[in-house]
Amino acid sequence: MSGVVQLGRLFGIEVRIHFSWVFVFLLVAWSLATRYLPTEYPGWTKSAYWWVGSLASLLLFASVLVHELSHSLVARAKGRKIRGITLFFLGGVSEIEEESANPGEEFLVSVVGPATSFVLAAVFWAVFIAASPSSSKVQAIAGYLGFINLVLGAFNLLPAFPLDGGRVLRAVVWKVTGSPSKANAVASTTGSLAGFAFIAMGILFVFAASLINGLWFIFIGWFIQSSASSFARQQIVSRALSGKTVRDAMVQDLPV
Repeated sequence: MSGVVQLGRLFGIEVRIHFSWVFVFLLVAWSLATRYLPTEYPGWTKSAYWWVGSLASLLLFASVLVHELSHSLVARAKGRKIRGITLFFLGGVSEIEEESANPGEEFLVSVVGPATSFVLAAVFWAVFIAASPSSSKVQAIAGYLGFINLVLGAFNLLPAFPLDGGRVLRAVVWKVTGSPSKANAVASTTGSLAGFAFIAMGILFVFAASLINGLWFIFIGWFIQSSASSFARQQIVSRALSGKTVRDAMVQDLPV
């Protein structure tokens, strides 16, 4: 992926950031500082709204990083190689080499991400409850992150490949049918359908409700649909090449 900068390593896993992340970081910080925080916590200074919004935006992506790190650590524990984790405008992605060896492994690697987000939501909500009323800025950050991690975990459980829920569905179909190809077909189909549904919902929002929310739905739908379609094409090529050797692709009767 071009436009990527390496941030460092966590537990030996390379962490990278795509330039598109900067725009979303600023958008989230701006939205919090100019809309959410002034409405929920009136009376702060303008600079307070901005630094709290910026910190909450940064911690949001830190939560995404922890979510992706959980995928990578479990996959590595199962013997799979991890190329790295990349944060970009729609969140993050764990670059895990090779496919799961069995449906149980696929299920475990997939479900650990949403589970981690739910744990983070519980931790932030505990901080929100424990913070004194005078610590309104701590409450604001913890409350927002508790809610957003709950949404992140629930959203990722949608049965739409390449979301974690789509991979969980793939593991279940694989286990029931015993066929990874059937599981791949179901996962890619549900992903494409969900992507188109998000795009349609986004178009409705653009014309009937909120332009920004509508554009978010369209971007998310486009990402899901294009990823699912790409996965389906990859599986077709993989099946076509399965069992083939270099000799099969060589032209041996060369003119002399």
